[in-house]
Amino acid sequence: MSQNELNNTPNEATVKALAELVEILHKEDIEFTEDESVRTESSRDASIFTQTPQIVIYPRNSSEIGTIVRSIKAPLSLGTRAGGTCMTGAPLTESVLLNLTKHMSYIEVDPTSKTAIVEMGAMYRDIETKTLTHNLYLASYTSSKDICGIGGMIGNNASGEKSLRYGATIDNTLSVKVVLHDGFEYEFSEISEVEFLEKTKLDSLEGDIYRAVHEGLKKHHSAVASLQKEHPVKKCASGYRIDKVHNSANNTYNLASLFVGSQATLGIITEAKIKLTRKQEYRKLIFMGVKELAELPTILKTILSHDPESVETFDINTFERAKTFYPEHTNRVEDLLNSGVNRDEQKKESIKKMGYTLFVIAEFASDVEDVVVEQAKDTTHELNELHDLHVYNLQTDDTEVYESIWKIRRTSFGVMRDFKDGTKHAVPCIEDVIVPISKFDIFVPKLIEILNAQNIFFGFHGHIGDGSLRIIPVFDLANPGVVTQIDTLCRAVFELIKGLGGNMSADHSDGIIRTPYLREFYGDEIYNVFVSIKHAFDPENIFNPGKKIGGTVEDIKKYMIDVK
Repeated sequence: MSQNELNNTPNEATVKALAELVEILHKEDIEFTEDESVRTESSRDASIFTQTPQIVIYPRNSSEIGTIVRSIKAPLSLGTRAGGTCMTGAPLTESVLLNLTKHMSYIEVDPTSKTAIVEMGAMYRDIETKTLTHNLYLASYTSSKDICGIGGMIGNNASGEKSLRYGATIDNTLSVKVVLHDGFEYEFSEISEVEFLEKTKLDSLEGDIYRAVHEGLKKHHSAVASLQKEHPVKKCASGYRIDKVHNSANNTYNLASLFVGSQATLGIITEAKIKLTRKQEYRKLIFMGVKELAELPTILKTILSHDPESVETFDINTFERAKTFYPEHTNRVEDLLNSGVNRDEQKKESIKKMGYTLFVIAEFASDVEDVVVEQAKDTTHELNELHDLHVYNLQTDDTEVYESIWKIRRTSFGVMRDFKDGTKHAVPCIEDVIVPISKFDIFVPKLIEILNAQNIFFGFHGHIGDGSLRIIPVFDLANPGVVTQIDTLCRAVFELIKGLGGNMSADHSDGIIRTPYLREFYGDEIYNVFVSIKHAFDPENIFNPGKKIGGTVEDIKKYMIDVK
């Protein structure tokens, strides 16, 4: 029996609690399965971890979820699953798993208000199909949008290439409905200060929660206020977003912000009202190769001064990996870069030999064609004045090259994340870091120095305009000391990021892989605020335990996939 099988062997108390739950599910006609193949299929996400649930339940509505929550008895707990694209192990559980994708996928679009009501089992692609009929979309727009679910996007506070202009999921989630630990559904939305204070007077679970949040904000006001000063980056998905609850600009409060990025640790989100963005008609793209990392802050500052919709990157290692999967697209990009230095076909060189370290993509969008034309032209001119970058301002008839550049970028997460060579695997652990772009000239060389010191192969890509980089290191998981290696890398990189005012998670959140580092990263005071929030919403610790609060480095070792 493998270590993971031993981990998943239920004890007597679990068997008894599970039998009682199954009896209730039968009585209430709630759909579920204990089929081994389904449980095994649900034991993995896009991380290096595995946890096999004892049972998978397919609730039809919030009422059934309420029944399930009220029926959970220790030592059982609840996890939820949507698309299974999470890289942190967050949707994995050895206990009871709710799969919301089978029944709870309702989508209703209101084009007038530019909003949509979505249930948490809906897939992003299905939401987009409906919203695009009104020329609208959810601007979180992740690279995994064709395979991810809205439940995971909200659970992780996901974001993508358009977040530079429109923000992450937290900035596009207006309200949520949640089943809390008493089994009843509550709605959390933006309310005035008067309404917020009235909620604190309620003699109910809702009142307990609002009082706990109010007391936390009041008691730890300085520490909460300092979060943005100490970590002045646009995106954050680690911990609980206590700093987002109070909107000081209009003096309103919204506890929905605590649930976005909470990874199902506070309650079961059933439905959300999301903000939609109108898709602009005209687009222009510029593309460049960068040889000297020290040039990055100046390059990014120049691009950002012209209001791009997206600024993205992928590095040379990612490009070389992409050659295996998408040769047609990588060949087009190599041809483009060769043409820019006046090489004929007979003397064509590979991008790697040309000395490029990474590549930057900037896309401009507007409803006025002349606007994007001028933005791209001016940006190209300024960049070429600054450095010998060979900036390519792609014309409207360059559609194949345009699409190939985006294809390489948008598939980068899979190209590197799915790296396998025998027992060597890509390990998402520092794949979600974010730092102020003004510090990139310090950050990137020191990051590479840390990786090289451990002799770690890696590739990176990301939403560089936000300061977010996806660094995917590769480890030999058969090495007995691999967890120590992962831990050493994480601690070194997170310490570097903290010193530069960044965050260890831009939009993938914590899960099994980053929860162990939350206290050290934020310090005792803020971490204890996270603990108090968790306890207020989930006093019996039934919602996805070990994620956000209580996880340790030992969990990384315990739940890592067995490659032997």
